[in-house]
Order: sequence, then structure tokens, then C-alpha cells
Amino acid sequence: MNPGIYGLCAPNNTPIQGPFADPRKYLSVQALIVAGGGGAGYRSGSVPGGGGGAGGVAEQVFGVTLQTPYTVTVGGGGSQISRGSLSQFASLSAVGGGSGEAAGISSIFYGGSGGGGAGITTTRYISMCSTQGSSGGLAVANTASGGGGGASAQGGDGVSGTASGNGGAGRVSTITGVTAYYGGGGGSGCYSTGASPNAIAGTGGLGGGGNGNAGVPTVAAVAGANNTGGGGGGGGGTNATGASGGSGIVILRWNALQAQITLSSGLSYTKTTVGTDTIITITGGTGTVTFN
Repeated sequence: MNPGIYGLCAPNNTPIQGPFADPRKYLSVQALIVAGGGGAGYRSGSVPGGGGGAGGVAEQVFGVTLQTPYTVTVGGGGSQISRGSLSQFASLSAVGGGSGEAAGISSIFYGGSGGGGAGITTTRYISMCSTQGSSGGLAVANTASGGGGGASAQGGDGVSGTASGNGGAGRVSTITGVTAYYGGGGGSGCYSTGASPNAIAGTGGLGGGGNGNAGVPTVAAVAGANNTGGGGGGGGGTNATGASGGSGIVILRWNALQAQITLSSGLSYTKTTVGTDTIITITGGTGTVTFN
């Protein structure tokens, strides 16, 4: 395994590594935990919605005790202007993405990554856990909003009155044996009238971030991709609704020669192998896993 340890936030999330007093009782498991992405803001008047913040991303090598059940939760994406839900494996958790802002709406903008701003805002919505995500972008000129923060990059600021900010890029992982991004921020919406049909909405960040919606053409905002923790795209045009964030994911990898796994009902998952390693990809639900 090549864990690339990062994403530690809480004091109890310190990596547990050998040597152990009795190695027959313990197992090193590489774990990737991605929370649900935040929902984007919607258009209010001529003010477009900010992009949803990405779900937090945490990855580390975890020392588990054999024959001990560990809780697993896969967080869902947030609906419009709602924060995503946390994901968890044992004591390691990832924080749900912050919601994108809508003008005049009091909402939750903070999360694993910050949601993008709307209107002329001087507040950059930051990450609740800086090791898991990045800040959202700022709005400009009341018609171009900020992109949602990604797991590894800040959301883009509005560029001009007719060009909104892109979502920040997610974090890369090779835990499955394939290089993939998780936790992309949502692109922000952009507003223009038919007399000025050159609005450019923000694009979603690498890692499942959804694209924002512009005034012309009237293409709907795109939801964050499920099982990536991507933030939703902001609403800006005739279809003024902000899109939902994508659900999270939990991936576990270990040497199959050392232990097998039992998963409780309620967890949706797939099983693959790379060499002597087993990889369990949990795509939904809440339950327990036990290594034997």
C-alpha cells in the first residue's frame, strides 16, 4: 500500500502504526473517507448562486483491532443551500461540504470546504478543517458569484460581471490502484439578460464538482457527482435553482493474506483486488465492518 497520509483533523485521528505488542491482533488498513458535497446557492433577482463546497477528504493508514466492529457511514450530498453530511470510518471522519450562498439568505457556508459567495461579499467562507478542504471564492459585481472550495484548491473568485468563479480542484488518490480525484468544488452561477447573452458560469472542479448555470443559454446547474463528494453547481439563469452536492464514499484497502472482512447489512459496497490487497469500496449506508 502507498497511503500518502493526510487529512488529519481531530486529535484522535493520529495515525496508528507499528510495532504492536502482539501483531496477530492488529491490522494496518489504508482508509479514504470522503464526505458529502455541499448544495449550491440559487439565483435571487440578478444575483446568481455560489457553488457548493466539496466534501472533506481524509486518508491515512489506520491500525485496527481484529474481531472488533468499526462504524462506517457514507455521507449524503446537501440539497440546495444545505451542507453535505459527514462520512466516517472508526474514529476518522470527514466533514460535509459547505453550502453555496444565495443573496440575502442566511445559510451554512462552512464545511469540509467553504461554499462560494454571492452578491458583493467581502467574506471568504473558509474550511472547517483546513487539512480536508479549501475556502470558497468571492463574488463580484452582483452578477458573478464565487466557486465552491475543493479538497485541495480554493474556489475561484468571480472574474467580472459576466464570468463567475470555477470550483476548486479535489484531492488525488491512488487507493484503488487507479488515479482519481475526490472532492471537487461546484462551479458558480452567472447572470445576464437576453440583451447581454455572454454570461459564463463556473465549471466544477476536478473530483466531481458540478457546473454552474448561466443566464444564456439556459442550461440547468449540474449536481455534484455521487461518490466523489463534489459540490453542486450554482443557479444563475432562467433555471435559477442551485444543484445538490454529490454523496461521499469510504474505501478500505489491506493485505488479504492477513485478514478477511465482514460487513453488516445496510452498507452498499463492491470488492476488488490489486495483487494481494483487497479493496472494499463502500458507496452508501451506515453499518459496521469487522476484520477477522
